[in-house]
Amino acid sequence: MQVAVVILLFTLSCSVSAHFQLMYPEWRADSFTTPGALQWIWPCANINTTSGTNRTLWPTKGGSLMLNDSHPDALTFVNLGLGNEVTSFNVSLLSHFNQTGNGTLCLQSLGGEALAELAPANGMNASIQVVTINPEGNALYNCADITFSDDASLLSTGPGGSCHNATGVSGMYIGNLATTSTNGSDASTTSESASSSSSAGAGGAVHAPAAAALMIGVVGIGAFVGL
Repeated sequence: MQVAVVILLFTLSCSVSAHFQLMYPEWRADSFTTPGALQWIWPCANINTTSGTNRTLWPTKGGSLMLNDSHPDALTFVNLGLGNEVTSFNVSLLSHFNQTGNGTLCLQSLGGEALAELAPANGMNASIQVVTINPEGNALYNCADITFSDDASLLSTGPGGSCHNATGVSGMYIGNLATTSTNGSDASTTSESASSSSSAGAGGAVHAPAAAALMIGVVGIGAFVGL
């Protein structure tokens, strides 16, 4: 009986520590403490749409995203669904992004090309779904409800800015083997193109390329995330 209790407590402690926090846009609710919330439940950690009580204004041409991940590395995907009560997150804003290091990661601008094609109207409601997949193959989910706004701005970078990476945290887009990486303390000016992949270290913010254009190299995902 005591052994079973120890195993249960260990399992619970591991599951709590292996979560991530969606910091911006503001998540629907705290999926660490909200009753019934479980981050491994698709599509939004068992947390329903907030029906307008907790919506972040987000730029119509692409916006910022910031999260805090407890995993040392994880594949990160960001999807979008339109409407007040989203049932399908069928628009890809970010795909195959390899986050490395524990702590805060900020993507200063993502979704530009997808939203250019979608052309969301000012005032349109939508929901953003963030998915992380850890080296063990477990998927975790968090969602944020947004309202597209022509007046909304990106999070600021640089000294004193709100968009930054924690020390030791970086990321890279997994593209085909012909792509190159742009390294530096601030990769926020990386252009969105099918032929580019980029990384950013601590203090830098990442500008995401077109998610739909990314392809996994033949070396496989395991080479990037230690699967």
